[in-house]
Amino acid sequence: MIDEAYHAVVDAHAPDYRDSHIDPGAMLLACLHAEEAGDVPGNARPPETALAPVADELLDGEVTDLTESQRSVVEDAYESLTPQRAREPVLQERGN
Repeated sequence: MIDEAYHAVVDAHAPDYRDSHIDPGAMLLACLHAEEAGDVPGNARPPETALAPVADELLDGEVTDLTESQRSVVEDAYESLTPQRAREPVLQERGN
């Protein structure tokens, strides 16, 4: 389930012509843009859809199948991303 803080603002930050609710790459970008704009509190957890491209790239797996320690690695990697880095094709083509 998408964190309510992100739910309230993700559509405003989604890339043009992409549905962030069904496109993990678009959700990743929308969440990072929302964070960068200060539209979500620092303690909000990103939705699993936003983590999917990162989990797929790092661990070649689904977010829902991760152990707690694997999820921690994915969340740490997510935290290091910027919207510019998240635009890279390797992340935009993953998580589907």
